[in-house]
Amino acid sequence: MFGYANTVMNIVDVDDVAHGHLLAMDKGEIGQSYIFGGENLTMKEVIDLLESITGFKYTKVRVPKSAILAMGYLSEYVGSKLTEHPSRVPLEAAKMATSYMAFDDSLARKALGYNSRPAKTALLRSCSWYLNNGYVKQNYLKQIKLNG
Repeated sequence: MFGYANTVMNIVDVDDVAHGHLLAMDKGEIGQSYIFGGENLTMKEVIDLLESITGFKYTKVRVPKSAILAMGYLSEYVGSKLTEHPSRVPLEAAKMATSYMAFDDSLARKALGYNSRPAKTALLRSCSWYLNNGYVKQNYLKQIKLNG
């Protein structure tokens, strides 16, 4: 990544979300909606956690929202009008990267007894999954040492 957006995202382990669905099936009220989330963290906090888990050094450059959106619009235009190649920075991805994605799961916690692992644990499990399933390029494998 060349930079990151000043945004917030909710980090939750997929197994915790699946468990939340089972809780809703057993204890939930018909017609009620539940959010199964984890920790709301800034992108900077997520990057810091990923550095501590993988040992990789990530960018410390925060890119303004306007610049990210401009890259998305420009990339879409160049890709579709000039080169007929796919956009390197899809506009929808730029919009999502600049959106705050914080969620409140307090109803699920209170009504269903839902709980989630810490964000660091969820990220460590995700990193392990990507490594174990061959989604990391070989030249990076030697550099990664997962730290729990």
